[in-house]
Amino acid sequence: GGTHYGDWLAHDSGEDSYEGATSADLIASAFFYHSADLLVRAGKVLGKDMSEYETLRDNVRRRFREFFMKDGMPIGDPANLGKPLAPEDRHGMTQTAITLILHFGLCEESEREALTDRLVELIELFGGRMSTGFLGTPYILHALSDNGRNDVAYKLFFNECNPSWLYSVNKGATTMWEHWNSIKDDGSFWSDSMNSFNHYAYGCVGDWMYGKICGVQIAEGGEGYSKLNIAPHPCARLGFARCSIDTVRGLLESAWYYSGENVKFEFTIPEGTEACITLPDGRRESVTGGSHCYTVAVSDITL
Repeated sequence: GGTHYGDWLAHDSGEDSYEGATSADLIASAFFYHSADLLVRAGKVLGKDMSEYETLRDNVRRRFREFFMKDGMPIGDPANLGKPLAPEDRHGMTQTAITLILHFGLCEESEREALTDRLVELIELFGGRMSTGFLGTPYILHALSDNGRNDVAYKLFFNECNPSWLYSVNKGATTMWEHWNSIKDDGSFWSDSMNSFNHYAYGCVGDWMYGKICGVQIAEGGEGYSKLNIAPHPCARLGFARCSIDTVRGLLESAWYYSGENVKFEFTIPEGTEACITLPDGRRESVTGGSHCYTVAVSDITL
């Protein structure tokens, strides 16, 4: 049942384990595909013939789906969570595995809804928290927002229980910790041998803050910030957000704030940059360099 499943999830791979519950082979294969895909895309921008690497990328994707997935879902028995993984174990019924499959495009479009529903289920079974580490956390909020569950992404963003970003803030952190629970609830330390209190990894949440809260993303074919998609996701609990990027073309800014019954949006687009702005009420407008301001009624905004 759900509670039994949740108990295994909560224990993941055990207290203070250095290894997660997702098959290392699954993770490595997912990143093999992602790396090959990035190489192909970069090569095409440079005008290179990437046909050999396209074949490699497509073969990795095909074999990943054959070996690690069945009927559009990662293979894995929840009963294996918390147990040592055998080398041949293909376990992937974890938040990290589903996140990588969604975000890297290892699924078919028809499979996205069911995968997203399963990811949300795993989050709920883990007490509304992430169970991801260095390799899943950078993408889990994106995977949720990109697949229609920005509401769940914001819940994870605001969560104050371990594991979460605000857990460390409430413990007095002014820098990112290496472990979610570098200092535990009882005040003891996770470890005295590998426990940095100024570590880059979980700072990855900044990418989602820029890309989804403020909505700034480079469009396909928009290298060097020449083309942008800007689609902010405002949230009343947050109240306001503002980001800026000093691009090679000039200053780029995206901001929104709640004002009475409305949300105000302010954008500064560098000269020579094309931006497609999508507002939460569905309005879409293509603009170029300069300042652009909009107003959307709060009643027209949903997460």
